[in-house]
Amino acid sequence: MREKREKKKQNWFVRMFIPWKGDRAGDIALKLVSIAALIAFVVSAGYLGNYYWESYQNRSKTDDLVQLYKKPQGESSAGAGSSEAPPMTQEQKFAALLAENPDTVGWVEVPGTGISLPVVQAKDNDYYLRRDFYGDYDKYGTAFLDYRNTLDPNSTNTVIYSHNMKDGRMFGELMGYEKLDFYKAHPVFTFDTPKQQQTFKVFAVFVATTEAKYGEVFNYHDFIQADSEEAFDNFVAEVNKRNLLKTTVDVKYGDELATLSTCTYEFNRPGRAVDARLVVMGRKVRPDESAEVDVSAASLNGSALMPDIWYEINNATKPS
Repeated sequence: MREKREKKKQNWFVRMFIPWKGDRAGDIALKLVSIAALIAFVVSAGYLGNYYWESYQNRSKTDDLVQLYKKPQGESSAGAGSSEAPPMTQEQKFAALLAENPDTVGWVEVPGTGISLPVVQAKDNDYYLRRDFYGDYDKYGTAFLDYRNTLDPNSTNTVIYSHNMKDGRMFGELMGYEKLDFYKAHPVFTFDTPKQQQTFKVFAVFVATTEAKYGEVFNYHDFIQADSEEAFDNFVAEVNKRNLLKTTVDVKYGDELATLSTCTYEFNRPGRAVDARLVVMGRKVRPDESAEVDVSAASLNGSALMPDIWYEINNATKPS
């Protein structure tokens, strides 16, 4: 008797949600819509679950790498924070990271943000696009130095790339530099290497497209080494034409520059994906100056040159 009741309940459930012989057309349609909605919910839940899991995994990996970077080799957790512990040398800071991955070349950080990442360098600019610090597949990739750059001595322009992820990870927070308040709160970034500590004053932020159909392509990433003072000045002039900011940071021939480059999706529209970049450039603090930046006089540059697609979207006239 009990088995019959259970079977009856199961049949009721099936007939309630699954199209059944004898159902009216309206009932069948309603059931099909319900099934489609259930499938969509399951797929969406799975997508969101995977999204948050991948984000958590990336955060966890980065936290582990921070510990490797900031904890001296061979020292206990208690000893690491001891006031008696001698300060670490640059080589000691990077020893653990280099032991894990010999491609390690530095650590980039924008103080006061979540950008605090190891930087690697491969034989090309593709290898670490979808690989984590350990070389395993990871859509977040790893921040990497342009393969053409040298660090001993430094190239004129040190170019570092990383993704702009939807959860703000990697270089996602660089998008904040399009707003004046964000720049004023974060006017410097650092790029330390096993050889030296380096602080860069942000002097320019601009947007560039990589496709000629959306406007003139400015190959900022190809400026690695200045062959002459004229070449340097011409490059800086091109940067300043596009600069979204007006800052008090001056740049002159002989200065070392650093470029942080990431994707921007601000021009994307339904059915159209525009490949563009948000670029933040800094000038290395000179030996005879303070790392402090006077941001009180900083302002936005209303006449910055933008890719053609920007004028199309904003129904504006491109300056001649």
